[in-house]
Amino acid sequence: MTLETVSAPTFTSKQELYDWLVKQVEGLVNGLSKRFTPQANLIVGLSNVAALCFYELNRFYSPGAALEKLQVNWFGFYLFQAPGLLGLGPFQGRPACTEIRVGKGLCGTVAESGEPLVVQNVHEFPGHIACDSASKSEVVVPVLIENGSVVAVIDVDSTELGNFSQEDQEGLQRVAAVLAQHLDFPMARALAVNPALGLPGYSALAGGEKALQLHGDADGDPKPTPVTTTAVAPPAVTRISFVKVAARQPDVAVKCVNGWQLTRTSLGRIMTQDEAQQLQDSLGISALPEIAFQGNTLSVGPESDREHPWLRFSVEALMRNAAQYYRTEEFETLVHPQLRIPVSAGWESFNFQTYDPHVDWAWRNNFFGLVPEQVSLVARPEGVADAPGINWDVLKDTSLPILFYGHVDLMEDDLHDRGMVTSSVKYRVMSSAFFVLFRHLVRIDSHQIWMREVRVFHEFGKTRSPSGVPHIVFLEQLRSMSIAEPVDGVDWKAMSPDAISAKADVLLSREWMLEKVEAAG
Repeated sequence: MTLETVSAPTFTSKQELYDWLVKQVEGLVNGLSKRFTPQANLIVGLSNVAALCFYELNRFYSPGAALEKLQVNWFGFYLFQAPGLLGLGPFQGRPACTEIRVGKGLCGTVAESGEPLVVQNVHEFPGHIACDSASKSEVVVPVLIENGSVVAVIDVDSTELGNFSQEDQEGLQRVAAVLAQHLDFPMARALAVNPALGLPGYSALAGGEKALQLHGDADGDPKPTPVTTTAVAPPAVTRISFVKVAARQPDVAVKCVNGWQLTRTSLGRIMTQDEAQQLQDSLGISALPEIAFQGNTLSVGPESDREHPWLRFSVEALMRNAAQYYRTEEFETLVHPQLRIPVSAGWESFNFQTYDPHVDWAWRNNFFGLVPEQVSLVARPEGVADAPGINWDVLKDTSLPILFYGHVDLMEDDLHDRGMVTSSVKYRVMSSAFFVLFRHLVRIDSHQIWMREVRVFHEFGKTRSPSGVPHIVFLEQLRSMSIAEPVDGVDWKAMSPDAISAKADVLLSREWMLEKVEAAG
């Protein structure tokens, strides 16, 4: 299948060329298959864009040139695939370097600074990485997401000195903007949360204890010697100042109302490598979510005993519960049959048990946020006056003032590009009650959505006789819906959790209530 059924027009200027290219790129990457994973669409889109730009740039420079004499000899992409490291993406031209460290060569320099570079003579650029000896000039522009983080770079080489200009830079920046709008780059979500992942030496940033070097290489590569000439000054390069970053502490917000204290902590970064390793060691598993917000928590407990909350929602508690739940009979007989992982056709030949046999890849759980030293759950009895269920009338009453509310993200993972798993907590405190919603959502693309929801409700002042324990009720529900077949006008990946909850079938519904654990005598 080709891009068009008619030949591309003849251009009289680079402005006309890039005006046309931007429109063609929009057509190539807008509306890719909804049955593909985001990463599959990324490769499809970038491959076509590389081919389009490679041949159209060459046709503009030399309409009648043979393929081996093309003026643009390389066009492609380098994508952030790991902290501080670019990996080779789709390209047109000779085989190229498979990885480039941030801060190294033209591509690494642009990835570090976030600023485009036009170099008229690559041999005069300090530290130039020569993948093709025929390359003489080069233009590199960053692909930027909303917070200004670089997720990839576009790299174009020419066999002619001084081949690229400001027009090329600006035109390619417009192409990059279209790509950022429509494609899901490998580290986009992680960089959106923690831009420091794009800096060189990121693994040493956590905690600020390890010494960092601007150009230190683990394999001992010598530093490039700057090239100076009397005729041409070295190109000016804008660099991000490299500083030693101290580990941030979470922000803490405490709210007290009607004898209850709600404490929320938030930290705008994911777990560091050291933190992840410590958690893996404590859990006895090697598979943790791609994005885990260890600094985000919500605690609820009596104001009279502030140091001992009854409920605590955190990714560490969730992971610990999931690792334990995976080994239970209930998981094997109830939850596992509802959604078997792996399930999609692409996984059928892969034995996922060899990856990590100690954890369910979707981290399904029976997590209620309980602090076990303080409270436990018992089934809520029917027809008991002082043990009612959730008062939906209170929750639906729009006349009741909402004192405060919030949302806490705990974790996110793309299931190895096969879907999405998220865990989050919402809370709402009114003048007469508080309400908490814990939600664990699993989406397997082109197959099924599975969701576990736990609603926690307490009307202030409500207690149970004769114990006098505050009556806190829990509603646990498991939901599922098939997304194996496309539906006109429905984008399963864009559907909100609230919409999924309303549309999915309820597989299981159980009600519980909280009991206070007796202090050890």
